[in-house]
Amino acid sequence: SKRPAKDLFNAFLNYGYGILYRIVERALLLAGIHPYIGFMHYDGYQRKSMVFDFVEPFRIWVEKTVFRLFAGKQTSSKHCAPAPGQPEGLWLNEDGKRLLTDALQQRMRRKKKESGGRRFPLEQYLMEEARKFAALVLQWTPHPQRAVA
Repeated sequence: SKRPAKDLFNAFLNYGYGILYRIVERALLLAGIHPYIGFMHYDGYQRKSMVFDFVEPFRIWVEKTVFRLFAGKQTSSKHCAPAPGQPEGLWLNEDGKRLLTDALQQRMRRKKKESGGRRFPLEQYLMEEARKFAALVLQWTPHPQRAVA
């Protein structure tokens, strides 16, 4: 569901994606990539299009974390509150935010992913992928357009 979420599962996903967007934005900035200039998403005013582009392969980290919290029955209605001004919408309350933040941080530190023959914790892996992406962008040269006869 969109924001605000209509159910607890999507409230957890939305908040988790928000955390991931901040991590991705930081990785892009540290790699020297402008977060507002994207490839696939629209370069609209005040939209971090590159963050939306770059985050796609990493969204599964949030989804797996949220799924495990729900499968382990660690979540309940005590983790949410009605969205202000939107009676059908739900937001995570402080307890829900803490539960998800702790679980996601633990996953990002514990799990390892390989890049360039080395194994990194997930957050460092994401930083390494942003750095490699920046290097590719800097090396890129456009192909000359062919003349149309």
